[in-house]
Amino acid sequence: MKLRKTWIGICVWVIYLVGMIFAIGVTGFVSGLFLSYDRYIVAGGSLAICVVAAVIICLIGNKIGEKLNENEKIKEWKKPVWLEILVPVIIAVVAFFAFSHSSLLVSEFSGNLTIYDNATVAMSGETPQYATAAEAGYASVLRVIMSFLGNSLNVAFSINLALRIIMVLLLYIAVRISIGMLPAMVFGFVTAFVPSFGYSLRTIDSAQLIFTALAFETLLVVLYVKGFEHRVGTRWFYKVFSILLGGFMGLMIYLDAAAAVPVVFLLSAWALADIYGETFDVCINEILLLLSGVAAFIGMLIWEGGTGSVPDTYYRWTWRFYGYNNSPWLIMVKNSLPNTYFAFAILGLAFIPAILYLTKERCEKITPWLIYSVLMILVSVFLGETVANSEVMIIAAFVILISCGFACFAYVEGADDIIEIDEPEEEKTEEPEQEEKKEEKEEKLRFVPEGMVLPLGDEDEEDLVPNFNMNRPEMADIGVLSVGKKTADTVAEAAAAEPSEPETEEPETKEPVEDKAPEKTNEEKDDFDITLKPGDDFDI
Repeated sequence: MKLRKTWIGICVWVIYLVGMIFAIGVTGFVSGLFLSYDRYIVAGGSLAICVVAAVIICLIGNKIGEKLNENEKIKEWKKPVWLEILVPVIIAVVAFFAFSHSSLLVSEFSGNLTIYDNATVAMSGETPQYATAAEAGYASVLRVIMSFLGNSLNVAFSINLALRIIMVLLLYIAVRISIGMLPAMVFGFVTAFVPSFGYSLRTIDSAQLIFTALAFETLLVVLYVKGFEHRVGTRWFYKVFSILLGGFMGLMIYLDAAAAVPVVFLLSAWALADIYGETFDVCINEILLLLSGVAAFIGMLIWEGGTGSVPDTYYRWTWRFYGYNNSPWLIMVKNSLPNTYFAFAILGLAFIPAILYLTKERCEKITPWLIYSVLMILVSVFLGETVANSEVMIIAAFVILISCGFACFAYVEGADDIIEIDEPEEEKTEEPEQEEKKEEKEEKLRFVPEGMVLPLGDEDEEDLVPNFNMNRPEMADIGVLSVGKKTADTVAEAAAAEPSEPETEEPETKEPVEDKAPEKTNEEKDDFDITLKPGDDFDI
């Protein structure tokens, strides 16, 4: 997406910078490294090391990016269609083997095994009771798949594996559409090799479905905002799409409050650099989306608790997503020294956009993803029972920040794509063909050779200026041009018809230079010089 450079982007960068400093400091504080030193010293040292590492990586990445951008072949190279298909396929294959391998380290199934039992009960025709609508949806998916593959926890593991790969691919496509292929590849391959994405596959929980649904919602919102850059954003069916997307977002927010985070992309639609049509279209579409989202949310409250207990159902919903959580990120850091080093590596790489935003002039396109990741990490701490409070979503948010840094490194197309508010618009140079057409339309004085008869047709006769010189010596014996022979009667009638003009001194008018045709000699005659004799006929 192409965004204008506004003060909102600067505010987002400040929030992101403060959040990253806090995250690195807290991670160093609870890490347990260097127990002989004070925790505050360890936290400050961890922050300094991450900042220095990020600066070094930025310098190296900028040099490599500048060299690649100077290469004309790379600038002119267009990505083939097969590459757009091949990369996601490779990511899916790598993720399949990587997730399967890391899941072997967890031997037993855990989580809410009641959902699995309810799915098996539902296969026998009975109607089980579910605590939430998310559990009902996940149990329905298990029941449908197990009806083909059989009742087994390994089938549930396979379903979780498929949902996790789909989640990675959906986020890959969202990043690819918005900030480019290189950052999308970084996101896809890094998440494929993260062990935490495989550890949780043996956990039976509705969060497995919510992860994928949240990634799907993010993709839909990115596509929706991207549509405002094209003609499709002004069509009538886009308003239908707004209503459907709003309904889906209202359903997702009811299932998990963290689903409200993708709303930041809707706000970024107001900062698009090249909106097709008027801002009024964006306003109407997003109002429809908001109204349908509210209606869907209220509808879910009625569906769960009935029309008479909507306030009570809403009260219970708010308490589900209220309260301070123990961050699984910090738990991961405390439990293992390798996890601590892994966490600092992730944080150091995720700090790169904070530096590039200062050194690079055009990094506005990563702004929505910055605030998306920061909010996802924040809600993991303050929103109670939310899927954001999991290693999967927290690490995914940090990996998105890393991909944003690579987006700034590889910003080849950026200088012409983003329009800044304060810069005057450059005058567009016209193409040579347009210049030629414009020159042809300019009014020009056209001269007709002496004695030439102008044809009648589709030509623009009003622009033609005939310049007949009737004062040539050959015209003296003719007098009045007529059809037929000259007689004495016709000469007398012509002389009588001419009114006598008073002899007044008139100012001499200078005739155009073109009208003064010099007397031509026989050697200077051309095809337009006609020798006239008495008695010749003329058809004019």
